[in-house]
Amino acid sequence: MVRKRIVKKTIEQFDMKVSKLLEEYIKGLKVKMFYSYDRNI
Repeated sequence: MVRKRIVKKTIEQFDMKVSKLLEEYIKGLKVKMFYSYDRNI
């Protein structure tokens, strides 16, 4: 029982880390696209 709870907690922490990384990545992509778009005009 305890082990399952620990695994669940670890998975939740992992999910949070991944979603944070994805958010940062998407933000970076948007900024890059914005800048390249800005330069093209």
